[in-house]
Amino acid sequence: MFLRMIRCTTVKDLDAGLKLMREERAPAWHRMMGYRLSVIHQAPKTGEIWFINLWDTEEDERASHQAIMPICEQVTEVLAPAHVHEEAYRRVIMARAPMQPEAGSLVRTIELEGIAGSTMEAMISSYEEWVSPELLDHPGFQACFFAVDRELGRAMAVSYWTDEASLHGSESTVDRVRKELAEGYDLRVVDITFARLLLADAPAQGIGRSESAQMSPADTHVELEHLGDGTIVILRVKGSLDRFSSPRIKNILGRAMEAGTADLVLDLSGVMSLDSSGVGVLVGTLKRARRAGGDLRLAGENHKVSTILRTMSLDNMLPQDRTVEDAITYFRSSGKAV
Repeated sequence: MFLRMIRCTTVKDLDAGLKLMREERAPAWHRMMGYRLSVIHQAPKTGEIWFINLWDTEEDERASHQAIMPICEQVTEVLAPAHVHEEAYRRVIMARAPMQPEAGSLVRTIELEGIAGSTMEAMISSYEEWVSPELLDHPGFQACFFAVDRELGRAMAVSYWTDEASLHGSESTVDRVRKELAEGYDLRVVDITFARLLLADAPAQGIGRSESAQMSPADTHVELEHLGDGTIVILRVKGSLDRFSSPRIKNILGRAMEAGTADLVLDLSGVMSLDSSGVGVLVGTLKRARRAGGDLRLAGENHKVSTILRTMSLDNMLPQDRTVEDAITYFRSSGKAV
């Protein structure tokens, strides 16, 4: 995803600006391809206001402003922000609980710098694999995202919490993972700030759904099947295999392997959208299965998935069988499942 953030010290008429955004700009953005989320934070101590918008791509964001330029100009005129500072992050990982962030929620932001290009992908994977899941386990957690500016070597970790109790209750966990992440990748913590969420808007179908999708992340259905002899596990996914459903799918596959099954069949015939987080789960699961002496086979004819994997040069690493039965036959005939 692409994130655009605008910080300003003061605005002329905040209430009128928020009303205009809710009633005019947000409905217009809902019709735009690639729109994900729009939030506005205000720091109680300084009064500084942050406007944050998330899109699938930078091109989607630019196109949206061109399409509704009069509304954007009207918002700017009403707000008349002072001392504006703009930032762009071209790599964003997001996770959320079933509840979307709501106005009045509390926000913790940790700003980091010193990110090296050679360790950036590993750092992002660490955030996806163990930081996000730890936050998801906390009561009152609503959502979090990790935005990276590759060119300037900086990052921003933002999390949303229901109330003061949940915010403070998460402090020890956040402090620990922040230190581990900083020490592990030689990062410097620039600032830690707290704010209140003034506005949160996402498409009606839920955060992470673009107009091209047929289902929302919440509609992703996962079905796990153990073959009678316990040597092979089949996981059927219907819906989206993306940054929102990936943690759940990864955990299910992980538990299956911990139970002693390393031969996995992933039926993707019902997958309607696949992003980089979903691909990451496929690659990570494949490696883990092979380390355990097993393997992962993708099954089900799906042109969209095949095209994505071929474009990323992963079609040889992640072989696809036409049907689940073909994948099972592969394991049986190869002697991997006995």
